[in-house]
Amino acid sequence: MIGARAFRTGVLLLLVLAPVSSCADVTPLCDYAAALAEEAQLTEAADAYAAAQRSDEGDCAEDGIRETTERMAEARAADARGRAAKRDGDLAGARTAFRSALRIDRGDAVAAAELLRLGEQRPALPASAPPVVVTAQRGGPAGVLLWIAVGVSLLSAVVTGTLWRLQRGRLRAVEGKATCTDAAVRKVHPRLTELAGDLEKLNGRQQESQAALVREQKLLQAGAQVLSADLATARAEAQGGLAKVTEEQRDLVGRTRQHHRLLAALAERIIVGRPGRSSFTETQFEPKAGDQA
Repeated sequence: MIGARAFRTGVLLLLVLAPVSSCADVTPLCDYAAALAEEAQLTEAADAYAAAQRSDEGDCAEDGIRETTERMAEARAADARGRAAKRDGDLAGARTAFRSALRIDRGDAVAAAELLRLGEQRPALPASAPPVVVTAQRGGPAGVLLWIAVGVSLLSAVVTGTLWRLQRGRLRAVEGKATCTDAAVRKVHPRLTELAGDLEKLNGRQQESQAALVREQKLLQAGAQVLSADLATARAEAQGGLAKVTEEQRDLVGRTRQHHRLLAALAERIIVGRPGRSSFTETQFEPKAGDQA
């Protein structure tokens, strides 16, 4: 729509300028340069004023050159302020100064390069066709300049329309890719939901396994404690039984010794009759160490 509108504007401009080309001023180059200066195209305006000066269009050329030079000096001063602010670390002030320079002269390559270094794109200025100035009589040199300006205007309209169509095509391609991406996301979303559910179930099973493992560990610990208590009890019982057996053996040895003494005494009375003349002694009837065992 924008390209078609620009093309129609160029055609209407051509139709309007054709019949009035004979009633224009006699300073077409000065007028053209002034229009360029208003569009902040100072380099092109200076060239046009210089061409007007060579064509003897009068004081307008000299005045235009002086004004254009002053404005270009202002742009250079803004560049200098921006570089100074950049050296001092004032990046915001530097950007402001370079933007000001581009507003004065949008062809300022220094300001555009500095803004790029500061990470900012050059401000996109709307493309505008060079203004068409009706200043010459029909068939004269000014008429040729007029038709050149008209051609440039039409060419600018066509270029604008072409760029707009290209941009619209790119936008449609991006929209198509976005639509495909949305469709793919919608297809993948149920699968992701299913996977999330499976993961949740797996986590639940893992928690159940951990709980069962904890219970088994507790049972094993309890069994170990019971077994340890049983072993301690059995050990105590065994120690008690051994002590009892040892005591019984001691009693048996004592009774055996007593029996030996009695037998020795009895034998002495029977055989000898008197204790002093007996050939047997009490120690002979005492059990030996091997017998005691």
